[in-house]
Amino acid sequence: MTGASGPSGGHGLLFRTGASTSHVTIHVVDPETGKSAIHQKFDADDADVQLAPATSGGRDTTRHDVSPDGSLIVATKTVRGETHAGWVDRSGKFTDVTAAVSGTNDFRPPAKHEPFGFDRAGNYYYTDRAAETGYPPILRVAIERPDAATDTGSTYNASGFRGDYVWTANGELWTKDRGPLPSGYTYCTLSNRVYWIDDHRFVAGDGLGSNLYVGELSAIRDEGSSCTNGATKLLPEGAALRLGDAVANPAGDSIAFYADTRDFSGIYRVPVSGGAPVRTVLTGDVIEDFGESIITGTGIHSDVERTYYYDIVGWI
Repeated sequence: MTGASGPSGGHGLLFRTGASTSHVTIHVVDPETGKSAIHQKFDADDADVQLAPATSGGRDTTRHDVSPDGSLIVATKTVRGETHAGWVDRSGKFTDVTAAVSGTNDFRPPAKHEPFGFDRAGNYYYTDRAAETGYPPILRVAIERPDAATDTGSTYNASGFRGDYVWTANGELWTKDRGPLPSGYTYCTLSNRVYWIDDHRFVAGDGLGSNLYVGELSAIRDEGSSCTNGATKLLPEGAALRLGDAVANPAGDSIAFYADTRDFSGIYRVPVSGGAPVRTVLTGDVIEDFGESIITGTGIHSDVERTYYYDIVGWI
């Protein structure tokens, strides 16, 4: 991602926040000091447009909501009872992929399209949920040709994280029309919730919110309920009451994650080799000081007066 400079020369955790689905801001936050700056900001200029909307089943692709150059964010628009998929640029303009692809076919079924994300090459993916049975197909358009959609042959399973597609370590979306998966990859249940530390290591939860794991690409196996077979546990057993998603720093030696424990709710750090987690200054109160309410949910902190939601999308 690119954007405005942040604290410590633009380095820190990336938090996605927003007052509504019409406004999304990504802040870069120094985990040592809590100082923050706006990294990217998107505002829709149409009340019928929603930025980075969540789907009924929840998406496993929120870290792919912004294009690689930081200029676009996935979006939908309500048009005469239909859901149109597309993106919004920094000026607030919505590009309607559904309308571009559908053309002037007046007798097509009502569109129910939802965004899926951008890949490293800048291709945009969306799903067609018009069919109420089965899993919706994933379609691809190039940003420069939003009127030409390709059926990838892959489908999205909204009831879980498993699917016949994989986000690879270098940001590619590997779909069935691209042929067999690259060596080492498999369709394990949590394969699209891992955060890649580098081109062969990942950090992932266990799907139960009870621990985090660091593993090698070769350790991912299509077994059981997770991708963590053969991976190394990061945290003491039973230490946290609730865990959110984790991200790795650019050096690949430290992991930041959200945890709600008995005495602290906020962001912790732990070495990539494991050990005792250390609190950062980033609590719900600090994050509230970004100046916006929080919209989306890998981290949740509740107290008597208020609830904070925030999404950690990266570390630069």
